[in-house]
Amino acid sequence: MSVRPFKFLDSYTRQDADIFFGRDKEIEELHTKIFQSKLLLVYGVSGSGKSSLVNCGLGSRFQPTDWLPINVRRKQNMVQDMTQAVAAACVTPLTGKPGLIKALRSVYLDHFMPVYLILDQLEELFIFGDEEEQTAFITAIAKVLAASEELNVKIVLVIREEYLARLTAFEETVPELFENRARLERMTWRNATLAIEGPCARAGIELEEGFSEKLLANIAAGRKDVELTFLQVYLDRVYDRMEQAGGQRFTLDLLERIGAVSDVLGQFLDEQIATFSDPEQAMTVLKAFVSTHGTKKLITTEEAVAFTQEIGKAQTSDAVNSVIRRAVDLRLLKDQDDQGRYELRHDSLAATIYAKISLFEKELIEIKQFVEQAHGSFLKRRTLLRPEDLKYIAPYEDRLFLSKEQRAFIAQSKKEATRKYRRRLVLGISITSVVLVVLTVLTIRAQQARTAALEQKSIAEKESLRAGDAERSALRAKEDSDRQRAAADSLRDRAIENARELEKAIAEKDEARIQSLQNERKAIESSAAEAEQRRLAELKSHQLEEESKRTTTALEKEKLANDEKERVNRLHSASTIAQNSMTVSDPALRGLMAVQALRFMEENKGNTHSQEVITALYGALHALELKDAWKVGGLAGETRVMVPDQRPSQLLVMGNKGILQHVDMDARYKTVVRDLSDKLLPGDRAFLSSSHQQMLFAHGDGSLEVWSVASGTRIARGDRGTSAQEIGAFSSFGDNGPFVTGERVKGHVVLWSLQGSSLKELRSFDADAGVRAFEPLPGRNEIACITGSAAITIIAADGTTRRIALPSHGTVTKAAIDPVGHVLVVGTSDGSIAIVDPVANKATLYVTGTGRACDAIAVSGDGRWIAAVNSAGELSLYDRSKKLDDVNLRPSDGSPAALSFGDNDALYLGYDDGKVIRLLFTASAMSDRICKLCTAQGRKWTAGEWEQYIDVGTLRNTCGGN
Repeated sequence: MSVRPFKFLDSYTRQDADIFFGRDKEIEELHTKIFQSKLLLVYGVSGSGKSSLVNCGLGSRFQPTDWLPINVRRKQNMVQDMTQAVAAACVTPLTGKPGLIKALRSVYLDHFMPVYLILDQLEELFIFGDEEEQTAFITAIAKVLAASEELNVKIVLVIREEYLARLTAFEETVPELFENRARLERMTWRNATLAIEGPCARAGIELEEGFSEKLLANIAAGRKDVELTFLQVYLDRVYDRMEQAGGQRFTLDLLERIGAVSDVLGQFLDEQIATFSDPEQAMTVLKAFVSTHGTKKLITTEEAVAFTQEIGKAQTSDAVNSVIRRAVDLRLLKDQDDQGRYELRHDSLAATIYAKISLFEKELIEIKQFVEQAHGSFLKRRTLLRPEDLKYIAPYEDRLFLSKEQRAFIAQSKKEATRKYRRRLVLGISITSVVLVVLTVLTIRAQQARTAALEQKSIAEKESLRAGDAERSALRAKEDSDRQRAAADSLRDRAIENARELEKAIAEKDEARIQSLQNERKAIESSAAEAEQRRLAELKSHQLEEESKRTTTALEKEKLANDEKERVNRLHSASTIAQNSMTVSDPALRGLMAVQALRFMEENKGNTHSQEVITALYGALHALELKDAWKVGGLAGETRVMVPDQRPSQLLVMGNKGILQHVDMDARYKTVVRDLSDKLLPGDRAFLSSSHQQMLFAHGDGSLEVWSVASGTRIARGDRGTSAQEIGAFSSFGDNGPFVTGERVKGHVVLWSLQGSSLKELRSFDADAGVRAFEPLPGRNEIACITGSAAITIIAADGTTRRIALPSHGTVTKAAIDPVGHVLVVGTSDGSIAIVDPVANKATLYVTGTGRACDAIAVSGDGRWIAAVNSAGELSLYDRSKKLDDVNLRPSDGSPAALSFGDNDALYLGYDDGKVIRLLFTASAMSDRICKLCTAQGRKWTAGEWEQYIDVGTLRNTCGGN
């Protein structure tokens, strides 16, 4: 039977190099970067394999005589833990109480080989350490770096990505903290396949065809990346099934019997807990090993016993010991360390257990940790609990199992709080007695005035409403009354005249006249009756008209309500279709769904740049272009400079190897403009002038060179001296100078004049932090100096300077020029983006930071768009015209090192592995491209597909045409 080739929840070490697969690119990146600086920051999400990559992957690239790794995990205090770990590696015993520097010096003298101080799981410093410990830690790191040449030591910091922002507070003490870093992402399917097949081949395990793809499908849950923790646990399960069957082959049947598992760790944990005689008791004990942040923590058996008592599920010491021993056997817990403490195998396991902790239990854990940290601060600074702290812990105090010292600390805090309260109470009573009378008078008067005002307001509102209704009714009544009065007056006058004439005719006994007047009277009476009928008819007609209007209004309102309901339903359908498209495997069908979601948004006046629509379009376009991605690869070295050339789709790209290349993104080809790689040695740095006509070299021996791009000849040479620090930036005010250099760590800036073929020092000054870049300001004979501080330094050609402070709390990491507005767009360590106006000499905050540092930034040629990539590899695009919503994407090819805008809503991403990729970032551009690709494939909806995936409206051609 083969040796088990998988590590389960344990990290890989140097001894596991023969079974460590799938991380060649990342290993090469770390091996390169470890020599670029004395400090390397490695970060990534939990479960991405950071510890394994450093200890196994990076370690395997060194010969045993070139690599003395000292691994440090926080136990009680980070500085003490570092010192103890280094002291343990000494051959010559240390005397007295040696500090960290003395211990490192002794280790180096004992072994005479480079020391690599690897500080793993650094997030524990922020989870369990207080501010004083954190400050002491970064101070110690700064001292080690200052003495690193003498000690021959390098520092590797390994931290979970979500805690990266906490390090920004240390950047002032260690300016180079973020300058040399590597982000580890989860494995792609391709690399995960290597991680499966490589160890199996070494262990002599045969794989049935299609096994790797099926296994990844079982655990990936539709994602295109793989969490290594899940992969290792699942592989371990497959191995057990194979052993039980007595075979030596991984088969599809084994996978079929295990099945797809979306929560591999959750299922594993449930299965192991079920093997305990009392599963509930076992889970209670395991909860003790989880921190308030859902991470693992080191504790003793006694601390685990105390935890069970605190949450009201008390266990005896023997019972807890029994659970711990079995949990170690089941590979849930690591065996005890030299201080008798245990911890869970992995943070992913801690997160799974944390999800099972009740809210009440979490609150108890938080309170206990709060008390422990507060007591620790009290021992150092004699700081007691505040009244609000005492109020916070009061509901749980009786449930907490605290030491005698902690109980005394709380009692002393209460006593002091009571004393202060009584003192404030006496003072408050004396003041209150004086003020109370005044307040009473003022309150009564204010209340009276307020009551009167409310009454007047109420009367005015009622009168106003009545007046409005009365006015309208009066106008209508007046019109009716005037009309009816006129008719009545006419009939009355006729009747009076008729009566007079009739009386006269009777007196004269004029029978004919009498008869005529009687007939006229009947006509008058008839007219009066007709007028009354017309009045009644008009009244009825008016009533019917009013009723009709009310009915019509109600119908119109109902129609509007139904239309709005239908619109909202269509928008909801659009969002649902966009989200569902991301689960479809057919790229063309996925594209049609994403575009149709956009069409529904457009037709129903929805947000065409909503996050779900943008994400769906980007994912669909990426899937469609996988076989023919819009990219140019194989460029010489990493991308450090990427700027538009003759037009936006043509780029000049240069890395640090002295090779300048022209890249045409429309035609997708590259050509070498100038190759000066033979002029550079490892450790030298290359820069491109703002006019793109000169290549500027800073050599490790302190010399500087200016070379012509057109002729490939050297224009000038200068010398900074062999003791000069490494250059962080090199630029010029024009092709004939002055030239300017800035040191990467100490921030020493020098202006150089061009005198014949020599560069002569003209003027110098010290910037407020290490120099990261220079940005020449268009239309001004000035250069913006980008340093790792919270300000921008503007340098004039005569060497005079001025500073513009940023409005955010972060420090500058990246900057780009707005070619239209002639302002500087700045990204910071906390993710904020600021606009710096060098004319007005002020900076304004444009985007508030989210805690993730800005790694790359660019501004479009028309000044409308800002693109920024943060330390988590997330790309954000901000529309300064506010016509479209901001765009947030995670590039499928990882985190780019450089950005440059093209035309037609295109953004170009440059990567460290020498490729440039085009990314479309607006909904209209992505949908047009998707439709072009689908049309080229002859792909349209079928009736069945429309019914299954859309089921809204009638079948249509989403992309137009016949």
